[in-house]
Amino acid sequence: MRLSLLVGCLVLSTQVFSQTFQQDIQEFSEGTVFRTNIYEIESLNIQRSILPDNVKPWSGSYWANRAGGIGVRYKNSNLRENARIALGTGNARRETQSNLAELQEKLYELTEEQLGELSPAEKYDLLVGDLNFTFTKQLSLKIEENKEHWGATTFWTGICHGWAPASIHLPRPSKMLRLPILGGTRTLPVYPDDIKAMGSFLWANMANNSEQMFSGNRCNQKYPKVDRKTGEIVPLINFSRQADECGDTDPLIMHLVTVNRIALMKRSFVVEIDFNSPVNNHPLSGYELKFFNLNDHKKDGTLRETIVPLSSLKKDILAGSRHPKATHVVGVEMKLLLGHWQNPKRSDINTPADDSTLEDTIIYQLDLDARGEPLKGHWRSARNPNSIGKLRFPDFIWNDYQGFRPEEYYTYLSFGLEVDLALGLNQQQWLPAAQRNSAARIKLSNESRLSHHLSKSEGLQDRAKEIMTAQNVKRSEAADQLEDLLNGLGIPQDEANPMLLSKVILGLFDLAK
Repeated sequence: MRLSLLVGCLVLSTQVFSQTFQQDIQEFSEGTVFRTNIYEIESLNIQRSILPDNVKPWSGSYWANRAGGIGVRYKNSNLRENARIALGTGNARRETQSNLAELQEKLYELTEEQLGELSPAEKYDLLVGDLNFTFTKQLSLKIEENKEHWGATTFWTGICHGWAPASIHLPRPSKMLRLPILGGTRTLPVYPDDIKAMGSFLWANMANNSEQMFSGNRCNQKYPKVDRKTGEIVPLINFSRQADECGDTDPLIMHLVTVNRIALMKRSFVVEIDFNSPVNNHPLSGYELKFFNLNDHKKDGTLRETIVPLSSLKKDILAGSRHPKATHVVGVEMKLLLGHWQNPKRSDINTPADDSTLEDTIIYQLDLDARGEPLKGHWRSARNPNSIGKLRFPDFIWNDYQGFRPEEYYTYLSFGLEVDLALGLNQQQWLPAAQRNSAARIKLSNESRLSHHLSKSEGLQDRAKEIMTAQNVKRSEAADQLEDLLNGLGIPQDEANPMLLSKVILGLFDLAK
């Protein structure tokens, strides 16, 4: 059972629970041995590393809810896409309803080019033979229900929590497909960005991943409180999070995970780059490190040239938060090369040259022992160790384990059904499963439901907090305990959650790679 917030550009599974440094490293290492000694790492000459094209995450849209998600027909125009986001969900719903009504009336009259202009959701419905367009309708309904629940839909709300991991774990759709629909009487153009959209949505609504590697917590505060003496975030105590909710991932974890996974393992991971309430997930493609001397912050150099004894710092405003075993300290400036989202296009091919990259710079200090083993990190707003300015650092980092693939809830509905998209799906076999799956009101441990009832149910807050902050309890076990807690109170569990059939979506990726 997983706890998941499927509203917005978010991913928060059961990773809200306390973990130690060793647990984080163990998860992100995926069974390999992480290099931790800072001198040893420097000797490997990996101060800069970029993932090769064959494992580089691909760019994709975050499919804004305000624009209608993957149920909206996209234009090859950034201006039009941005205008659609600005107009909001109400306009998107009306547009979807109007498009569907016309589509159902004139479907058999459309040319192949006109069929190619349909939305990814509409194309999914056509591929499985659903001329009622159940999935497209349910998707629009889900977006509207989310708006009603939260009262508004932010500009950043979408499925970046699906695109970011999908771009890491699924092969790049490199070519447009022409697939048979309507009993083989017509051909449907399916573009690389259509396939990316379906994969991103599948990942955003996955049902079977009770465990992920994860470090940090989502901060729900738009303006987290900052200690004006040290410039560090003041941890926030909140019933729905552990005590260091806005403490975020430790820069030491970020440093070691980045260097080891990108340079040595050649595997990406997801970085949520905004430390406050908005959620902005991006897959990491590369990095560049610079070390600097904290007594002369303008001086770059090798690690041995820039590291200084802690006792020699001219002024140390972080003295009260240094690791008790620290003997040395060094400043680090890391430039992150992140896969960036982009508006979708109806293009026949997709290559790494088509990707967008976002650069983001983070600054931190590392506490070290005399041998060069890192002990603790400190986020900073500038190189100047005494500067207190606007902070910029990741909220949390995460990823699914290598080889993970999502499954839909009603897996048995498609069990044994053959998928040969090149020949067309057998409508008699697939249609009942597809319609029931798309229309399902699925039992889901949804964090929006959880937080809503936690805030209103007397006596529930303390018990939930106790579960979520318990030590030595597996995340999946804690999620099950929370689910049992809600069940015992008779809290409704049904959530509209239109799920794509993973067999179809993963089949598209196989054909288009």
